[in-house]
Amino acid sequence: MVYQDPFARSEQPEEIPVETTKSTPGGSDIPIETTPTRPPSQRPSQQPEMMEKAQQQASQLADKAQQQVESRLTTQKTQASQGIQNLAGALEQTSQQLRQQGQESLAQYTTKAADQVEHLAHYLNQHDINELIDQSQNYARQHPVPFLAGAFALGFAASRFLKSSAQPTPMQQSRRAY
Repeated sequence: MVYQDPFARSEQPEEIPVETTKSTPGGSDIPIETTPTRPPSQRPSQQPEMMEKAQQQASQLADKAQQQVESRLTTQKTQASQGIQNLAGALEQTSQQLRQQGQESLAQYTTKAADQVEHLAHYLNQHDINELIDQSQNYARQHPVPFLAGAFALGFAASRFLKSSAQPTPMQQSRRAY
């Protein structure tokens, strides 16, 4: 015996297997569904619409998140570029002081370093964040060992810098007292 859902809108009725049992001795058979019925909101005809709407919402959220990430990365790129320009200026001042002290060879190295740092700042200003990411990924694929070594060194330097610039907690201050 097959149960047909009277609310189904498809041309072919949905077949649900049922078992029959006797409710009373000598009584009539009562059909019992072996699989649960679906509420009207989950009918097969409405599921594609719900899936499409959910996919559209997920896509919109992903786009919005990507825009926010790109905006933040662009802001950080600009700040990094400004910091690098400041470093180049400091290196140039150091070079001038070294020249005044008569250390010309060291001043030349410092000037070259200042020029390279200035070139990096200019490069960051001229390129979009997506271009920089693509170029970094390409470099990492072509040269994985130097890339990983550089990432490790940069991470180590950043952690040491953050650790040294952090405010000491009361527990750390009490340890220094001994």
